[in-house]
Amino acid sequence: MRSLLLLLLSSVWVMAETMYINTPFRGELHNEVKPLIVELFKREGYILELQKLPPKRGLINANKGVDDGDGPRVKEVSKKFSNLRRVDVPIIQISFHAHYKGKSINITKWEDLKPYNVGVRTGTLVMVNNVKRINPKEMTYALNNEKLFELLEKDKVDVVIAERISAKGMKEKMNLMHINQSPALIRKNMYLFFNKKHSAKIGKFEKTLLKMKEEGYQKRLKNFYETGKSAW
Repeated sequence: MRSLLLLLLSSVWVMAETMYINTPFRGELHNEVKPLIVELFKREGYILELQKLPPKRGLINANKGVDDGDGPRVKEVSKKFSNLRRVDVPIIQISFHAHYKGKSINITKWEDLKPYNVGVRTGTLVMVNNVKRINPKEMTYALNNEKLFELLEKDKVDVVIAERISAKGMKEKMNLMHINQSPALIRKNMYLFFNKKHSAKIGKFEKTLLKMKEEGYQKRLKNFYETGKSAW
């Protein structure tokens, strides 16, 4: 009987589909959001491979169907990547801020960036598009937050735009706690996206995410984001 049970379990595991989802999240933010996403795919019966690709490459691969999806991302990504379909229940809401040195700079809104050389991460659409809209003195791109804050510390840029939790972790890692942070320039809900070949799955994933919301999963992430205390 035991051998038969093991055989049946093995068969279910072999039959389970693996889904490759790219994520732009890093550090503490990734660690806190990952358990929710893992639980979501587990409930839907899929094996999840959550891949940390460079943000732009992750979107390109998901859009081409090389990988199955990407996220969490802002809802606007589907405007540029037409093969991506949103799972229309937010995973988490995050905030984006300006980070800068000294007292001569004071940023409280996007328009305040105009006189400066502004650094942004490649592939982070909400930041890139908002900075482009302002048409600042100059824009400088970096592949990741470490490079971004390195540019700021070396005075290669005047201001960088980054998500709050990721920026906090990078400042601590690089011993840059003297760098100032603006009020939130924007807050955004973040969603999972699937390549269009998985469109039929989206309805079930939305129902499961709503059930998890009722169980308090997203509320725990909100509390983490507001207080810094781990959701798990």
